[in-house]
Amino acid sequence: MAIRFHIARAALAIAALVAFSGFTVQSQNSLPPEFRWPMPSRENRPWTRWWWLGSAVDKTNLTRLLTAYRDAGIGGVEICPIYGAKGYEGRFIEFLSPKWMEMFTHTAAECKRLGLGLDVTTGTGWPFGGPNVTPEIASGKVVLKRYDVAGGEQFKTELPQGQLQCLMAYSDKAEQLNLSDKVANNHLEWTAPAGKWRLYTVLRSSPAQKVKRAAPGGEGNVLDPYSIKALDQMEIFLRHQRRQQTIPVVGCVGLAVG
Repeated sequence: MAIRFHIARAALAIAALVAFSGFTVQSQNSLPPEFRWPMPSRENRPWTRWWWLGSAVDKTNLTRLLTAYRDAGIGGVEICPIYGAKGYEGRFIEFLSPKWMEMFTHTAAECKRLGLGLDVTTGTGWPFGGPNVTPEIASGKVVLKRYDVAGGEQFKTELPQGQLQCLMAYSDKAEQLNLSDKVANNHLEWTAPAGKWRLYTVLRSSPAQKVKRAAPGGEGNVLDPYSIKALDQMEIFLRHQRRQQTIPVVGCVGLAVG
């Protein structure tokens, strides 16, 4: 009896759903335009990330895939170049090379023709970086070093590699001294006053890491995402690359930091 009840309830639910969907379509047509559900646009259709493995792409297949995506209801694509498949190295295209920009230009033109949106990550793999990221604008890490020094001792040491941020000395009598100006060429010489002293050194070391799973031509240091200077330099570089090519303007073309 219970099984029959559940079957009957499910059948009623399906019938109601079908009837409601039909009513919705009919009611949509009968409503004034301002009250109808808007037609889907590329902005509110689902988008997809589009992995370019080794950037081993060609114009014929780019057009074929974009057409298939459009026909499936996709509103746009976000290109992310990444490492390629072994055995296909002969088809790899260097990131931002003239050939790569030719493929990207073709993609932008096809997206415009097909009514698709287009986005592209600002680099390859992750985190964001590349061969143009110098150590000065690369991501870094903090290096900490502690020393214990007795009063009256002439203390000499080579600090760890990195850019000195701060070197402070604290005594057992709650005294504190800034010794940053005592460092020259990463070498510290200091005679401790009376008491027991503990020194704390803070340095910045960069680059901290390389781009992981980079596409061909995208290998290099990871950019410091917290540095305005680094981001400004990368923006200038990308704008320069953009000006080198005539790329059709496509709705929702952007740069995504990966």
